[in-house]
Amino acid sequence: MSTTIPAPRRKWLVRFGLPVFAIVATLALIVAAAWQALRPATEVDAVAVVIRGVETRDSPGESSSEGRIIQAPGWVEADPFTVYAAALTEGVVEEVLVLEGDRVEQGQPIATLNSDDARIMQERARAALQLAERRLATARAAHLAIEPEIAAARASLRALADEHRRKAALVDDGAVAAGPVARLAIALDAAEAGIARLEARREVLDAEAQSADAAVAVAAAGLAEADLARSRTVIRSPMDGVIMERLASPGSLIRFSGDSHASHIVHLYDPARLQVRADVPLADAAGVGIGHPAEIVVDVLPNTTFSGEVTRLVHRADLQKNTVEAKVRIDDPADLLKPDMLARVRILQPPADNQDSATRLVDRAFVPEEAILPDGSIMTISADGRAQQTAITLGESIVDGWREVTSGLSHGDRVILSNVKPGAFVTPSEKGSGHGTH
Repeated sequence: MSTTIPAPRRKWLVRFGLPVFAIVATLALIVAAAWQALRPATEVDAVAVVIRGVETRDSPGESSSEGRIIQAPGWVEADPFTVYAAALTEGVVEEVLVLEGDRVEQGQPIATLNSDDARIMQERARAALQLAERRLATARAAHLAIEPEIAAARASLRALADEHRRKAALVDDGAVAAGPVARLAIALDAAEAGIARLEARREVLDAEAQSADAAVAVAAAGLAEADLARSRTVIRSPMDGVIMERLASPGSLIRFSGDSHASHIVHLYDPARLQVRADVPLADAAGVGIGHPAEIVVDVLPNTTFSGEVTRLVHRADLQKNTVEAKVRIDDPADLLKPDMLARVRILQPPADNQDSATRLVDRAFVPEEAILPDGSIMTISADGRAQQTAITLGESIVDGWREVTSGLSHGDRVILSNVKPGAFVTPSEKGSGHGTH
């Protein structure tokens, strides 16, 4: 058995190759960095782009967003909102007269509540009204009957007064005894008292008649209330539409409580008025406004595109979905469209209306006219210090030899005035660098 241990194989690549590669890579980086600092660069005249305000009559729609299409998912819903048919009185549902999908008209009965209590209250109120009317009739009759009594009493009083006057004149002559004349005076006083009593009785009867009249009004109001209570046991549709959902069944207890649907019978909508509740990304919300045209596609009719219009924006964003809600009216919805169907909305930009345009101030870039090349482009300095040819769009304004640029440049760009080839390393001259303040 051999007692010698063979030496391990030497890994020349690991011992020498990797260090050499690291040294070479480091030297390459040093050389590249030194070249960036020491490379030869052509000195050129360059100026900074000048930004100044320019008056324009462009319509706000004529901007970079013109023709922009914003897509948003959503779902169909009633426009402007769905409607609930609710009971106006508490009770137990006796019968539901409609089913989901039924078309109903405004005022059509859709359900009934048990009306036994309301019927009894109605009969009681009707009887109370009849009793009050009879009492009023009695009071009026008594009031009318006392008038002849008062008239008769006044006639008797006048007769007594005439007799007393004639006989009193004869007492002094001795033609008539004083006793009968004194008794006539007493009878005259009694007649006057009787008339006063009858007139007081008439006032009492008049007050009783007025009270009976008020009692009739109260009883009539009670009957009207009972009639209303019984009529409310029949729940009617508040609009023309289609039943979307039944929320109550026979035997359900209708009550006014904290539950939002405790008194609702059905949920309905108008199929001729539908909209899409679209979730617009917040990044695109600035491009959506009221009145913007839209195109709607619903999965149930994938080959049909419905036209629409943005009618309103909900003034609250959804932080979880990072969206804002837009309501998009469907101009001519098909019969197959139903609430809660998924939809896709393409919101377009409104056409420009030159009549609505107004003068406004916008920021524009200006460059020296001498910097514009024959093909309409200019030479600018790139971020890595090279000369690059940049395409621009020229405007109409010229101010002191500086030409307006509507697109292609932004604040901070430097324009080369010297003749230089694209790709060459350049450095702005001190003279040219100060030329940009304008």
